Amino acid sequence: MSKAQTASDDSGTDDIDEMDHNDLRSHVAEETGYKATGDVDTLRQKARGEFEPEVEDDSEDGVDEADPSEEEAAVEEDDKADADVEDDSEAGAEDSDDAVDSDDAVDSDDGEDADAEGEDADENATGDDEASSEDDDAIPDVPNDNRPGVPGGKVGQFSAAIEVNDMQSFISKLDPLVDEAKIHVSNDGIRTIAVDPANVGMVDAGLSVDAFQMLETDGGVLGINLDRLDELVGLAENKSDLIHLELDAAKRKLRVSVGNIDGTMALIDPDSIRQEPELPALELPMYAKMKGKELKQGLTAADMVSDHVQLQADPNSGHFTLTAEGDTDSISKEFEEDRDLALYEPGEANSLFSLEYLKDIAKPITKQTIVSMELGEEFPVILSHDFAGNNGTCVNMIAPRIQDT
Repeated sequence: MSKAQTASDDSGTDDIDEMDHNDLRSHVAEETGYKATGDVDTLRQKARGEFEPEVEDDSEDGVDEADPSEEEAAVEEDDKADADVEDDSEAGAEDSDDAVDSDDAVDSDDGEDADAEGEDADENATGDDEASSEDDDAIPDVPNDNRPGVPGGKVGQFSAAIEVNDMQSFISKLDPLVDEAKIHVSNDGIRTIAVDPANVGMVDAGLSVDAFQMLETDGGVLGINLDRLDELVGLAENKSDLIHLELDAAKRKLRVSVGNIDGTMALIDPDSIRQEPELPALELPMYAKMKGKELKQGLTAADMVSDHVQLQADPNSGHFTLTAEGDTDSISKEFEEDRDLALYEPGEANSLFSLEYLKDIAKPITKQTIVSMELGEEFPVILSHDFAGNNGTCVNMIAPRIQDT
């Protein structure tokens, strides 16, 4: 028999509708199989047998008891989550260990690379020392080549300080051939390569950074009016005075300061200046070194009778000869190996040159300066010398006059 039927039969004549809440609870508890809980309406439904049972909480506190299967599932989920956390933690630790191992490997590789580079540098340094030693034993093409590189491009910053005498010496190597020039500036020094309009005389002159009291630049090329620069430098009272050069890049002007005189000169667009020549690499048979006074004396003598001069050398003799022949007169000078020449390597040579070019090039050379000469058969003559306290080098090349055969 169902609970509803039992409640209906047992209720009898009880007036359920007249019962209060306590009576209903007592009635339901004693006469039915329901729990004596709920409000008045619910208790009356239970008393009449009309109450539809629901899944109710067996806990007296009204807290739902968890289904064991659900609890087990929850425990399994928690365990799984904890396991995942542990796995993640272990993985993180492994990743961390891997990262440390990787860093150690990188450090080790870097250390090995650094050691290898150090060994390479030592080998290169040794090679340079050996090459330097070999160069010391060789006869140099010029006494002391101090020509820096020739960077191109527009100069953004240039500031320099140099003695007036050294700057004038540099200009004097150029102005016999050209009035304006491209001056390449770098933190290694300054350098100019130029050829005269007739393509007869060429010059390659440079001042190393050691010639400067101060030199700062980002490198490039400046177009300079040599005559104007020489005029400004010549305003100095003493040759030992410092001349300061400062580029105004915005206005494209060069500020020249010496003593209490401050002037500016406009720069020339380097692209508008005659293209620089490429000095040919010649291996000429005769090579000699002499003092400037010996060369200047021979050229002065030749100028008395002619406007050109012939340089000759016989490989079987101990001298070479400078000869000038005019319409009626002639003059010659022999450069003896032991008397006039600091060094002489004889070779077959015979070429005719313009005396004017040779005189102009020799004019700024001092009497005690050592000049090297290279000569061949109807080849250019190459004259090289140092200046500015051996911090500057000048190489000149003069093309020969072709002789009628």
